[in-house]
Amino acid sequence: GESEGCGLSTMHDQDDLLMEVRHLSARLGTLTQEVGTIEARQVKLDRRLVEFGGLVQGLQEEQYTQSCHMKQSQKTLACGAQRALDTAVAVQQQMEQEDAWETCMQRMGGPAPPDNSLVQELEKRLEARMEEHTRWLEELQSDLAAMMLEGPQAARSAVLARGSDPVGADGSAVDPLRERLTALERAQRTVAVSARRALQTAIIVHQQQRSQEQDDGPEKDDDKRKALEDLVKPVAELEQQCSHRFVAQDERMDKILQMVDTLADRVLMQQGRALPGAAGGGE
Repeated sequence: GESEGCGLSTMHDQDDLLMEVRHLSARLGTLTQEVGTIEARQVKLDRRLVEFGGLVQGLQEEQYTQSCHMKQSQKTLACGAQRALDTAVAVQQQMEQEDAWETCMQRMGGPAPPDNSLVQELEKRLEARMEEHTRWLEELQSDLAAMMLEGPQAARSAVLARGSDPVGADGSAVDPLRERLTALERAQRTVAVSARRALQTAIIVHQQQRSQEQDDGPEKDDDKRKALEDLVKPVAELEQQCSHRFVAQDERMDKILQMVDTLADRVLMQQGRALPGAAGGGE
């Protein structure tokens, strides 16, 4: 009876073990499925991470490209603004130069010429003034020569014909020749002052161009230097010519003044001799 009881308990234990084994097998299968599901989800997550990494890299590249474009645009804008500022400064300097030339030409008594013929127009005006003064001197010389040829009597008649007071307050004869000489001196001074102002204006323009050359750099120095030399050289030559011609005209004017003084002395001497004779005849 005991052996039968032991056999039944052993069979009962075996059944329990089998049930436990089956339960564990079922549990192991469930865990295996869960592990497979987790691995599949991990693979999906890895793929999503790779895709996200690609998107992030694309965004970074796009941001870098936009940043480069923005920097280039800022540089282009800065260069454009600098060019516009340089152009505005150049235009302002050009306008100041044109105003200076116009003022100089207005002081000389005429409209301002165009930009490309300022020096030529100035030279023409000064040449015209020089020719006019030379013509006045020649007329004075011819008048004096004619009066000297006619003799003291004709000069005395001319003095008496001008009025009853042929002698000025300083004892010198008052005649139109001295007035013409005075007007000629004033005109020569005007021409000299105009030429000097034109030269000063050209020097100011030269200084402004030199300062602008230092700002522009060494590339355009040669061309601008040649242009400035072409601008200043005619003015300097013109001033030198004016100086020589002024000296020549001063010498001629001194000779004319000497002739006028000699003629006036002769007229006064002749008049002094004639007055006692006229007084004796009246008595």
